[in-house]
Amino acid sequence: MLLCAAAMLPACGGGGGGDGSPPPEDKPPPALDERVRIAQAELVVQSPPAPSDDPAAPDTLPADDFRVGVTQGEPLPVELQVESSDGVAAILARIDGEEQYLEVENPVTPSGEESAGKSVALRQSYRVPLELTWLQIPPLAWECLDFAVRDFQNRVSNYAPICFEFAVPPVTR
Repeated sequence: MLLCAAAMLPACGGGGGGDGSPPPEDKPPPALDERVRIAQAELVVQSPPAPSDDPAAPDTLPADDFRVGVTQGEPLPVELQVESSDGVAAILARIDGEEQYLEVENPVTPSGEESAGKSVALRQSYRVPLELTWLQIPPLAWECLDFAVRDFQNRVSNYAPICFEFAVPPVTR
């Protein structure tokens, strides 16, 4: 009997089959810039830089950490609050765990006068407005983007998440 069951296993084909493509959950997600657009951002296909251990690295805080009712294709203003002693050279946006990120270079100019004659340790506050547009709604109808900044000394801030809950149209039957 056991021999008979063992002989039948190869005939099943392992339960898979089809066109040889991986199951949907194993397919990599589309490129980040195909899912979300941030004005003036470029896609970088590599691991996002890790936050710097340097205490002089900038700090990033989102103005709002959760947005509800986001609509696919509609521009959405987002604001980051940044403290940095060496300016803001770039904004980084990632989805945690992905090997890609969006980068916006030179997103702001400092308000007020430049640090001429001021201590290098002086931290300035920046309000960084961004406009982003979700091009695709994720399967779970919500997604979080982590934002960080890189200063002109190439130090990377902490990543601060902003989560988006999408307004999904009702299912019609």
